Amino acid sequence: MPSSFYLLIYAGVISLAVFGRTLLPLMFVGLPTLYGSWLMPIYGYTQHAGLAENVLDHRLNCRTVYMNRLHRYLGSEYNDSFLPKVEITVFVHDEDAPAVVKAIVANARTGRIGDGKILVTKCRPEIVDLDD
Repeated sequence: MPSSFYLLIYAGVISLAVFGRTLLPLMFVGLPTLYGSWLMPIYGYTQHAGLAENVLDHRLNCRTVYMNRLHRYLGSEYNDSFLPKVEITVFVHDEDAPAVVKAIVANARTGRIGDGKILVTKCRPEIVDLDD
């Protein structure tokens, strides 16, 4: 979108706040990034404060930061669309398994996040009599 469109939106929100004599339009458009974006650097800086540096074992130089639900999303943009998942189940003989895996990799790969787990396991043939 062109910057003039954003400028028009902000001008409309500011004029709505002035004429309506309320801060509510400003609190919903524009100000969330102002009063929310400063929290993320603070979380980032304090995550490694007081911990060892230049250590190969990552467990010694990081800690988990727990944020409440408001601070987790305040001032950040996120996309809540989910990628469709596909499960392919195939039963083949042992000698055909490498060729089937190659075919699945060649035809099912999309190049997007989430591509990629192929589980190959042995199946035990079992005959179950349902009449018992």
